[in-house]
Amino acid sequence: MGLVDTVKDMVVLVQKADNVELLKQVLALQNDALRTTQEVQQLKDRIRELEGLLAASKAMTFRAPFYFATDDPVAFCPRCWEKDHKALHLLHTPPNYYECHSCKTTIRWPHDNSSSGFVSSEPRVFGGRNRRAF
Repeated sequence: MGLVDTVKDMVVLVQKADNVELLKQVLALQNDALRTTQEVQQLKDRIRELEGLLAASKAMTFRAPFYFATDDPVAFCPRCWEKDHKALHLLHTPPNYYECHSCKTTIRWPHDNSSSGFVSSEPRVFGGRNRRAF
């Protein structure tokens, strides 16, 4: 039997005893018990949320200028991840633009045609309708 159920049972017993002051105190206790139970549930929900964020953070790696998740070759928006901890994939627009549909950040990342990877020069960041710089 939980705390709230115990207090409810107490209310029934106090009503039978016909003691108004005691009934008021037990009802106040019942309200406190309900409020405490709600707070505990909110804290549990927050813990689950933070544990999920921690797990996602551990799975993300930064390879300039992008973030990548383990076993996911599609880049994530660095602005959305760093500011809001939202893992949002970037849309690749050929030849060398990467766009975020959420924050409208556009990153120009040139490919070196002679190699299979990205070149090591710094990316140029354009902001779409909201100019942002990293």
